[in-house]
Amino acid sequence: MNGLVVKKDIIAKYLLQLTISVTIFSQISAVSDIFRPMMYLLWLLMVSYLGISKVGKMKVSSFTATFLFCYTLFALYCLIRLSVDSDYEVASYLQLMLVPLLVSIVSDLLDQKLTKADLISVCKNYVVCSLIFAAYINITFFSSYQAWLDSNRYLFASKNSAAQIWCTAMLIIYYVILPVAKRKYIWYASGGYLLILCGLSQCRTAILGLACVLIFNILMYSKHKVKWLLLLCFSLCGLLFFSETRQFISQAFLIDKYAGADINTMSSGRLGLYAQALDNFIESPIFGIGRYYVDCSYIYILAESGIIGFLLIEFIWFKRIILNLKRKYSSYTRPYMLTSFVIFYFIESLLEGQPPFGPGVSSFMFWMLSEIKVGDAIG
Repeated sequence: MNGLVVKKDIIAKYLLQLTISVTIFSQISAVSDIFRPMMYLLWLLMVSYLGISKVGKMKVSSFTATFLFCYTLFALYCLIRLSVDSDYEVASYLQLMLVPLLVSIVSDLLDQKLTKADLISVCKNYVVCSLIFAAYINITFFSSYQAWLDSNRYLFASKNSAAQIWCTAMLIIYYVILPVAKRKYIWYASGGYLLILCGLSQCRTAILGLACVLIFNILMYSKHKVKWLLLLCFSLCGLLFFSETRQFISQAFLIDKYAGADINTMSSGRLGLYAQALDNFIESPIFGIGRYYVDCSYIYILAESGIIGFLLIEFIWFKRIILNLKRKYSSYTRPYMLTSFVIFYFIESLLEGQPPFGPGVSSFMFWMLSEIKVGDAIG
């Protein structure tokens, strides 16, 4: 019997690694037609396999139970809206929340089967797959550095979802891999490469999120706060001193393009779109107007699903924030890992429409690391 249990555990671990790899590769447009349906199938397979292996003792956390309850109510809400109004376009968040929900269920069903070594292996797999994804984007969209410098538009349209994957990988490198790595220079180089790809992709929101995480860690974790803050300022000044790096930073943040522009223009028209979205919300504050989009998840949800949808969806996110802030320490990571993820995704959620739930599967590792248990490693 013990041998059978061990075999099932091994199968679950290999299946998890495969599912993570396919999930990241599903973002590669050249193979997305194959990998995307395979990804959804694998997540459902994970739920089914783990559920069957736990017949009679299947249990989910209070968070996942809350997530499932709110999601079910939201689905019923959308269904009722559709039955009453045939012109109603179902809220996009109904589909958007499905992957985080499946990931949370899978994480609970793993039920401490992953050891510290297993989770580090999972994290390394995630980072390696993220690097392969980054290399593909690099070759496909940024093969010519001069063409990138001369461009006045985004060359990579799906930059925001990709940036979540790459920034998550960078945070994993710092918090999970570096504390145990033997060849640290390889992982530092990997993180640096991913950061450069974020710059090439002009992912301003993601880089701002990482900057906030960096400042938070200096203030909360460092014993020499003033020294590190001064070093950070001098490093930035040094990068701006050299013409090559100054040119890169200018193009990455579109500084020349928006020189002399007002705040609304610099924010890619966000302020004007926010005002329009709020006007739509005021027209139907309780129920919302149906499928909509604007680059702020909170305004987006209010306009799309009204106060009812906002309360159901944001209750999930705010509960996740509270739980993550409580778990400051673990036995296999640096302190404040989950807090840093919350900071990053809070910035993302303010300036993008779909984080932390999406778009697509880009945020799945955040939900997994937030929910998964590894004995007493997280708790």
